[in-house]
Amino acid sequence: DTVVQRYFFTDNDSYVELANIYSQYLRRDPELRNETASADIPVNVELVGAIDKKVPKLGMPVKSVVALTTFDQAGSIIDELKDSGIRDLNVRMTGWANGGVWQKVLTGVHTLNELGGDGGMKKLIAHASDKGVNLFFDGISCFAYDSGLLDGFLPFSNAARFTTREQAIIYNYDIVTYQQADWSGMDPYYLVRPEYAQKCADNLINALKDRSAAGVAFRDIGNLLSADYYAQNTVTREQVKEMNINTLRDAVAKGLKISIKEGNNYAIPYADMITDMNLTGNTYAIIDQRIPFYQIAIHGMKDYTGESINLAGDYQTALLECAEYGAGLSFSVMKADTTILQDTAYSCYTSAGYDLWKDQIIAMVNRYQKDMAGLNQRRIVGHERL
Repeated sequence: DTVVQRYFFTDNDSYVELANIYSQYLRRDPELRNETASADIPVNVELVGAIDKKVPKLGMPVKSVVALTTFDQAGSIIDELKDSGIRDLNVRMTGWANGGVWQKVLTGVHTLNELGGDGGMKKLIAHASDKGVNLFFDGISCFAYDSGLLDGFLPFSNAARFTTREQAIIYNYDIVTYQQADWSGMDPYYLVRPEYAQKCADNLINALKDRSAAGVAFRDIGNLLSADYYAQNTVTREQVKEMNINTLRDAVAKGLKISIKEGNNYAIPYADMITDMNLTGNTYAIIDQRIPFYQIAIHGMKDYTGESINLAGDYQTALLECAEYGAGLSFSVMKADTTILQDTAYSCYTSAGYDLWKDQIIAMVNRYQKDMAGLNQRRIVGHERL
């Protein structure tokens, strides 16, 4: 690979000025489409479709797909949010195919009958279009969760390799002991080879185009970038980046809007929505204070949101950080009662009950969009700690 390092010299030591110089660099990208930031502050709502859970059948625990938000219920939620006055609503449907949230490989794309099947999905797509809602369908291409030969995944030939040439198996770890968390209920999974991941992403794009969907939401492209050290065919991260760019270009060429998570630079030109952006960074680095450097650089260029406010440890602080960093608001909800998550690996959605959050979400968004009106397409020209 050829590595290029660029330097820009300035007499100004203001981080706002430095961020704006970086912004000018990003905007020089010939691939950058028109700056697509919307007039209103964007709102992203992730609807959790289905999960896998062991349920008793004939006295035996059987791993089954359990619906959390059907396509009909998703349509009703869209109606309630739009009728409440929320503008620029973007919906990300997660866990709608191939087994749910912990999705199996996309060698084929199979809409879950538990949610309403292809008929219910097409009805939801048409309904969202009528309501003026951007509806994205989430998909994973880089990982193989709970997938085997019958799903079209063979670890020996389809799994990526570490530099040691071992298969890239990823384990879940206990956040307290840092040991492998065998008790978590989540099995190890594989990182797949780049060409296999690209085929899965292509299958997702083609399936959504055939179903007349408005947009595709990548859970990994634009967020993660992994190499493959297979002895006979090593693929570097730079090569994988080019493969991902080709995938994004293909989605745009087929008329799909694109939603990504976090927002790696290479994906910015093609993204219409960036969700789950890490606004404030982590606390491991020794730093004096946190600043919105990246947000200053891209504000007014693209729509972006932080993490789901209702899943944050302190949702009020998360809301204030969104205001400081010029971000839209994001929420993750499901229609089913959250008690259904007991004895599953999906405790991360414990605070995602739509009926419990509905009134707060509506009031929060309406006030936020009113107070931040007219700012989403503006550039950030100053930031200071008072």
